[in-house]
Amino acid sequence: MELLLPDGPWRLEEWVAADGTVHALDAAEDPVVLRLEQNELRLLRVFRGAEPASGRADATEGSEGAAGHGTPEPERPAPEELVSGWLLEVADDAYEEAGTRRDIAVTCGWERQGLAAFAGAADYVRQVELDAPVPLELVLPAVAGAVVVSVNGVRVGERAWAPYRITIPADALRPGGNELRVRVAPSAANRYYAGTGLRAEPEPCGLLAPPLLSRALAPPDPGASRAVSGIASEQPSPFRGQ
Repeated sequence: MELLLPDGPWRLEEWVAADGTVHALDAAEDPVVLRLEQNELRLLRVFRGAEPASGRADATEGSEGAAGHGTPEPERPAPEELVSGWLLEVADDAYEEAGTRRDIAVTCGWERQGLAAFAGAADYVRQVELDAPVPLELVLPAVAGAVVVSVNGVRVGERAWAPYRITIPADALRPGGNELRVRVAPSAANRYYAGTGLRAEPEPCGLLAPPLLSRALAPPDPGASRAVSGIASEQPSPFRGQ
């Protein structure tokens, strides 16, 4: 997507709907290029002039999606595809399927794995082996529902829409085994439509594609308005053989 503005300079602020924070983006005079993923939502406020037009106390300089002309995209490290080793757990006090703990595939939803009428929240749980704690990025390529991600019992992020990308801080991790838990809460459609004939087949629920785990990109350097630093893909993988 390319946002075209008349002669500048311009100042842009972005409001992050997930946590309510405001980021001041780079000032720009030329066309501003914004890169959006499928179904991604970004909320921008545009001001004429290079000086900040808002004295909001929660505004912070820099952003992962910094706007500008010709700003290079940081190279993303090659991810580890977490295909196997997943369990599905349902809480003991759940409305239905209480206490379920079973192997689950992440290549399709749980509605195609014997849980066609279940529409409650459930946890996908897996161990991740690390040589050393480093910041990681978890990407969920396809999800039916809202998610909460926890690592070793620490909640590290939540998402209700694409892109389902969450940074896991190094201090939530440890050498050796780490418990990764992805709680998915889908719509309740399958609970109410099951057996009614109003749906030809159950609605998708849960993870629909294998999660991707990689080193997190380093945060932007606030002293360089155009340079974006990152961890090069040739850096050694922090993961042990899965």
